[in-house]
Amino acid sequence: MNRHAFLRLGAIAVLATALLTAACNRDKTSAGSGGDSAAQPLIGVDYPRSDTDFWNSYIKYVPEFAKELGVELKTTNSQNDIANLISNVQTFRSQGVKGVVMAPQDTAAVAPTLDQLASAKIPVVTIDTRPDTGKVFMVVRADNRAYGTKACQFLGTKLGGKGKVVMLQGGLDSINGRDRTEAFNECMKKDFPGVTVFGEATDWKADVAASKLQTRFTSDPDIKGVYMQSSFALSGTLQILAQRGLKVPPTDPKHALTEQEALALLRDRAAGRDARAAELLRDGYPAYTTTPGWLGYDDDKLDRLCAEAVGAGYQLIKLKVGGNLADDVRRMGIARRAVGPDIRIAVDANQIWGVPDAIGWMRELSRFDPYWIEEPTSPDDVQIDACRVGGVNENLAILLLAAKFGVPVCPHAGGVGLCELVQHLAMFDYVAVSGSLQDRFIEYVDHLHEHFAEPAQIRAGRYLAPTAAGMSAEITPASLHAYRFPDGPAWTTEVAA
Repeated sequence: MNRHAFLRLGAIAVLATALLTAACNRDKTSAGSGGDSAAQPLIGVDYPRSDTDFWNSYIKYVPEFAKELGVELKTTNSQNDIANLISNVQTFRSQGVKGVVMAPQDTAAVAPTLDQLASAKIPVVTIDTRPDTGKVFMVVRADNRAYGTKACQFLGTKLGGKGKVVMLQGGLDSINGRDRTEAFNECMKKDFPGVTVFGEATDWKADVAASKLQTRFTSDPDIKGVYMQSSFALSGTLQILAQRGLKVPPTDPKHALTEQEALALLRDRAAGRDARAAELLRDGYPAYTTTPGWLGYDDDKLDRLCAEAVGAGYQLIKLKVGGNLADDVRRMGIARRAVGPDIRIAVDANQIWGVPDAIGWMRELSRFDPYWIEEPTSPDDVQIDACRVGGVNENLAILLLAAKFGVPVCPHAGGVGLCELVQHLAMFDYVAVSGSLQDRFIEYVDHLHEHFAEPAQIRAGRYLAPTAAGMSAEITPASLHAYRFPDGPAWTTEVAA
């Protein structure tokens, strides 16, 4: 759910609840007073601030949904000041509101005000924060401990479990600030003890956050990450990072891997490179095959091709899935029986599913111990593919990123010439980057290799290391002549129907 959808939902929940409670309260008092029961309910809404995208979106949507629900609003903005909030609530009471919606930032000091509203039988809904004490009808807020935990896990993982980070805390007089701070610190202590955390209290103020971050960078210039507990600190943080040359585009690998770290990794792997290259020349690189797994094969052919793949030395095969669940369950069963328990079976859905379908489908296939699911949905991630990223340099950046975090890389190679291209990338990874063959394979599809001057070669389920210079991408003169568009023989020669 995106942010605006969440805020719309929150606005509906708050206003509908306030309408219900206010209507009940009004009906009880109007029966004996001759009041107009058809009048629009009057609700007081105090906005806590208007200097972040989150609250500006909330301020935008609340009046829209109040109008849809037939609710009349009185609105104020306490500007993150509990004294202003208390004064605004007194104004609401003098205006005759039947319900109050607020977001108290000081969750302790608001208690007397809540008691006064409860005595007046005015229901209260709080947004984004939960008061420490006092009666409220409903609290609409996210799991703020999850904020802290997820931020910790992201930064701790990105830093490889070591380094220094700054936490720009909100206000510790707020339950939100305390929840996020405590969860972040607990997670770091438990899961990433090698990360040093500098907590900076900001009272949710952008100028305070910017000043403290600048001071921290002066004393500790090797800061590697910043956790902002809210977007109030975003502008100042970005300015400071830009001043120090630390602000880079989201697509820049330096977010996770600096140039110095990449160079150090390559130097660290220098020992043993000659031995690993000699091993590739002698034994080759592990391959997996998709040949048995195309959709449309009958059961006998699937069974035969799976057995042949094992006989040819492959330790991993891949099946296409996603056409029909019952068919896929049957096909996976045939494949598993044919290859036995020790051969890995991967599956590939070619982006055909949505998320719920992918989860349900894979739950059914899990009994057959699939090794991975490839492209269950349309991917939005990093993947090594010789023709889908920006050339060799970007592929090497992906390999370096994967090596830093210990992630095995299995290049996709299903298209024309991809086997020829990606073998060089995978073998470079083994020789110079990761230095490992564990859980690593290159896809092999046995078609159209005849068009290349140096086609990929397979022996005993492994790619033989190419020995010619280049990327093995040269197409033969005969194929270039035959398939030259639009005047090559392949396009101009009529084929009998």
